[in-house]
Amino acid sequence: MYLAAYNYSMRGLRYSIVHAILSAAVVAASLDCSAQNAPVRPTRGLTIYMVNGKTGRPMRNRSIRAKFPGNTQRTTVKIDSRGFGYLQIPAGTPAFSLSVARTGKKHRPAYTACGPFNDLIPIKDVLAHGYVPLDACSPTLKLRASPGVLIYFAQPLPWYPPSRD
Repeated sequence: MYLAAYNYSMRGLRYSIVHAILSAAVVAASLDCSAQNAPVRPTRGLTIYMVNGKTGRPMRNRSIRAKFPGNTQRTTVKIDSRGFGYLQIPAGTPAFSLSVARTGKKHRPAYTACGPFNDLIPIKDVLAHGYVPLDACSPTLKLRASPGVLIYFAQPLPWYPPSRD
Protein backbone atom coordinates (compact mmCIF):
# COMPACT_ATOMS: atom_id res chain seq x y z
CA MET A 1 0.00 0.00 0.00
CA TYR A 2 2.76 2.42 0.94
CA LEU A 3 4.66 1.51 -2.24
CA ALA A 4 1.62 2.15 -4.45
CA ALA A 5 1.07 5.60 -2.91
CA TYR A 6 4.76 6.40 -3.38
CA ASN A 7 4.65 5.46 -7.09
CA TYR A 8 1.47 7.49 -7.60
CA SER A 9 2.91 10.60 -5.93
CA MET A 10 6.17 10.33 -7.88
CA ARG A 11 4.19 10.04 -11.14
CA GLY A 12 2.18 13.14 -10.18
CA LEU A 13 5.34 15.02 -9.28
CA ARG A 14 7.00 14.11 -12.58
CA TYR A 15 3.86 15.12 -14.46
CA SER A 16 3.68 18.49 -12.71
CA ILE A 17 7.38 19.21 -13.35
CA VAL A 18 7.06 18.34 -17.03
CA HIS A 19 3.87 20.38 -17.26
CA ALA A 20 5.57 23.40 -15.66
CA ILE A 21 8.56 23.18 -18.01
CA LEU A 22 6.36 22.91 -21.11
CA SER A 23 4.16 25.78 -19.94
CA ALA A 24 7.19 27.99 -19.37
CA ALA A 25 8.52 27.12 -22.85
CA VAL A 26 5.19 28.00 -24.49
CA VAL A 27 4.97 31.32 -22.63
CA ALA A 28 8.57 32.21 -23.51
CA ALA A 29 7.98 31.39 -27.18
CA SER A 30 4.78 33.45 -27.31
CA LEU A 31 6.48 36.44 -25.66
CA ASP A 32 9.33 36.22 -28.17
CA CYS A 33 6.91 36.05 -31.12
CA SER A 34 4.80 38.93 -29.84
CA ALA A 35 7.89 41.08 -29.38
CA GLN A 36 8.94 40.40 -32.98
CA ASN A 37 5.47 41.16 -34.39
CA ALA A 38 4.81 44.28 -32.31
CA PRO A 39 4.09 47.31 -34.51
CA VAL A 40 6.84 49.89 -34.40
CA ARG A 41 5.74 53.52 -34.64
CA PRO A 42 7.96 55.62 -36.85
CA THR A 43 9.94 58.31 -35.12
CA ARG A 44 8.15 61.08 -37.03
CA GLY A 45 4.43 61.11 -37.53
CA LEU A 46 1.25 62.84 -36.52
CA THR A 47 -2.27 61.95 -35.52
CA ILE A 48 -5.29 63.05 -37.55
CA TYR A 49 -8.62 63.43 -35.77
CA MET A 50 -11.51 63.46 -38.25
CA VAL A 51 -14.52 65.42 -36.98
CA ASN A 52 -17.96 66.26 -38.37
CA GLY A 53 -17.68 69.95 -39.20
CA LYS A 54 -21.20 70.78 -38.02
CA THR A 55 -21.64 68.65 -34.89
CA GLY A 56 -18.08 68.14 -33.66
CA ARG A 57 -18.58 64.37 -33.34
CA PRO A 58 -15.89 62.03 -34.66
CA MET A 59 -16.30 60.59 -38.15
CA ARG A 60 -15.46 56.90 -38.07
CA ASN A 61 -14.07 54.33 -40.50
CA ARG A 62 -13.09 56.73 -43.29
CA SER A 63 -9.99 57.45 -45.33
CA ILE A 64 -8.02 60.60 -46.07
CA ARG A 65 -5.40 61.08 -48.77
CA ALA A 66 -2.13 62.85 -47.91
CA LYS A 67 0.25 64.29 -50.50
CA PHE A 68 3.81 65.38 -49.83
CA PRO A 69 5.51 67.94 -52.12
CA GLY A 70 8.10 66.38 -54.37
CA ASN A 71 6.45 62.97 -54.11
CA THR A 72 4.03 61.87 -56.83
CA GLN A 73 2.39 59.13 -54.76
CA ARG A 74 -0.37 59.84 -52.26
CA THR A 75 -0.61 58.13 -48.89
CA THR A 76 -3.94 56.84 -47.62
CA VAL A 77 -4.63 57.42 -43.93
CA LYS A 78 -7.21 55.04 -42.45
CA ILE A 79 -9.44 56.57 -39.79
CA ASP A 80 -10.38 54.05 -37.09
CA SER A 81 -13.62 53.53 -35.17
CA ARG A 82 -12.78 56.36 -32.75
CA GLY A 83 -12.08 58.95 -35.48
CA PHE A 84 -8.27 58.81 -35.27
CA GLY A 85 -5.69 58.05 -37.96
CA TYR A 86 -1.90 58.06 -38.02
CA LEU A 87 0.15 59.71 -40.78
CA GLN A 88 3.73 58.57 -41.20
CA ILE A 89 5.90 61.44 -42.43
CA PRO A 90 8.83 60.75 -44.78
CA ALA A 91 12.17 62.13 -43.64
CA GLY A 92 13.03 65.59 -44.88
CA THR A 93 9.45 66.58 -45.72
CA PRO A 94 8.58 70.14 -44.63
CA ALA A 95 4.84 70.15 -45.41
CA PHE A 96 1.90 68.12 -46.71
CA SER A 97 -1.66 68.54 -47.96
CA LEU A 98 -4.80 66.49 -47.35
CA SER A 99 -7.61 65.63 -49.73
CA VAL A 100 -10.84 63.65 -49.76
CA ALA A 101 -10.38 59.94 -50.44
CA ARG A 102 -12.76 58.72 -53.10
CA THR A 103 -14.28 55.36 -52.26
CA GLY A 104 -17.44 53.46 -52.96
CA LYS A 105 -19.45 53.34 -56.16
CA LYS A 106 -17.95 55.24 -59.08
CA HIS A 107 -15.32 56.59 -56.70
CA ARG A 108 -17.81 59.01 -55.21
CA PRO A 109 -16.49 60.77 -52.09
CA ALA A 110 -18.23 59.91 -48.83
CA TYR A 111 -17.68 63.39 -47.39
CA THR A 112 -16.59 66.92 -48.23
CA ALA A 113 -13.77 68.74 -46.48
CA CYS A 114 -14.67 71.80 -44.41
CA GLY A 115 -11.36 73.60 -44.43
CA PRO A 116 -8.30 74.66 -46.40
CA PHE A 117 -6.76 71.19 -46.49
CA ASN A 118 -5.56 71.39 -50.11
CA ASP A 119 -3.10 74.08 -48.98
CA LEU A 120 0.28 73.00 -47.68
CA ILE A 121 0.29 72.39 -43.94
CA PRO A 122 3.70 72.86 -42.24
CA ILE A 123 4.69 69.72 -40.35
CA LYS A 124 6.83 71.63 -37.86
CA ASP A 125 3.80 73.65 -36.67
CA VAL A 126 1.61 70.56 -36.32
CA LEU A 127 4.24 68.74 -34.27
CA ALA A 128 4.94 71.78 -32.06
CA HIS A 129 1.44 73.21 -31.47
CA GLY A 130 -1.19 71.05 -33.17
CA TYR A 131 -3.32 72.30 -36.06
CA VAL A 132 -6.96 73.38 -36.10
CA PRO A 133 -7.95 75.01 -39.41
CA LEU A 134 -10.83 77.38 -39.97
CA ASP A 135 -14.04 75.33 -40.05
CA ALA A 136 -16.07 76.34 -43.12
CA CYS A 137 -19.04 74.13 -42.13
CA SER A 138 -19.68 75.70 -38.73
CA PRO A 139 -17.83 78.85 -37.64
CA THR A 140 -19.15 78.47 -34.08
CA LEU A 141 -17.50 75.08 -33.49
CA LYS A 142 -14.31 75.55 -31.45
CA LEU A 143 -11.87 72.70 -30.88
CA ARG A 144 -8.29 72.59 -29.63
CA ALA A 145 -5.50 70.29 -30.76
CA SER A 146 -2.57 69.10 -28.71
CA PRO A 147 0.95 68.97 -30.23
CA GLY A 148 1.22 66.35 -32.95
CA VAL A 149 -2.55 66.32 -33.64
CA LEU A 150 -4.33 67.73 -36.69
CA ILE A 151 -8.11 68.14 -36.63
CA TYR A 152 -9.73 67.43 -40.01
CA PHE A 153 -13.21 68.93 -40.38
CA ALA A 154 -15.50 67.13 -42.84
CA GLN A 155 -19.18 66.95 -43.70
CA PRO A 156 -20.73 63.55 -44.56
CA LEU A 157 -22.57 63.35 -47.86
CA PRO A 158 -25.98 61.68 -48.08
CA TRP A 159 -26.06 58.11 -49.39
CA TYR A 160 -28.62 59.04 -52.07
CA PRO A 161 -27.61 60.93 -55.21
CA PRO A 162 -28.32 64.67 -55.11
CA SER A 163 -31.37 65.86 -57.02
CA ARG A 164 -30.81 67.75 -60.23
CA ASP A 165 -33.47 70.43 -59.88
